[in-house]
Amino acid sequence: SKFARNLGLPSLAIMDRTHIRHWLSSLHQKGNKPATVSIRYRSLNRFFGWCVTEEERSDNPMDRVDPPRIPSEIQAYYQPNDVETVVKSIGRSTPHNLRDSAMVMVLYDSGVRAAELCGMKVEDLDWRDRTILVTGKASKQRRVSIGSKTAMAIERYLRKRGTKSDWLWLGSGSRPLNTNGLRMMLQRRFRDAGVKFRGAHAFRRGFAMEYLASGGQEGDLKELGGWQDYAMVSRYAK
Repeated sequence: SKFARNLGLPSLAIMDRTHIRHWLSSLHQKGNKPATVSIRYRSLNRFFGWCVTEEERSDNPMDRVDPPRIPSEIQAYYQPNDVETVVKSIGRSTPHNLRDSAMVMVLYDSGVRAAELCGMKVEDLDWRDRTILVTGKASKQRRVSIGSKTAMAIERYLRKRGTKSDWLWLGSGSRPLNTNGLRMMLQRRFRDAGVKFRGAHAFRRGFAMEYLASGGQEGDLKELGGWQDYAMVSRYAK
């Protein structure tokens, strides 16, 4: 809407596909990444779909606007030796060290998103099956698996943290660790280990690549990773 106002264009509810193409082109010209433009495209498409449902418009102008193309290259991801180096560097000398190494292991074992990790509670753990109940986007829940070493790392952390809480990962003041705190912790731990930090999402990509390389099926990966469609899974498979 700000873009439309600045150029004297019609409001969102009445603009046509020519205006939309102009807006998408401006996003590219400003240096936005193709993936970012794709997200904006999908958001606007959902908005116009809502307008049609609510009878604010008779048509969706996005129906005749091609979605932005996203290059097929895979973004940065961690490999097993990266994770092993970081975990070894963290060690087990303090409850914080136990927490951080366990979090790194869970991220790589399960491929969960940063927000999903921070939202975990103790009751979400299933020790028998070595799974964790995860609440993903749109509050959709799924179970993810962890290995025996990761389960042991979590159990060791819970025994030593000295504070009872419903939340699994605690930060300062016994409050649940948030995504910003997670990012800062990972940056520090990777720096100390001498491993380049490529973002928390690189664990998710690494998990997907390892899963497929080990013979896992794309359909199973889609469910384990909580992806809504096969677009991202297909990129990893290629």
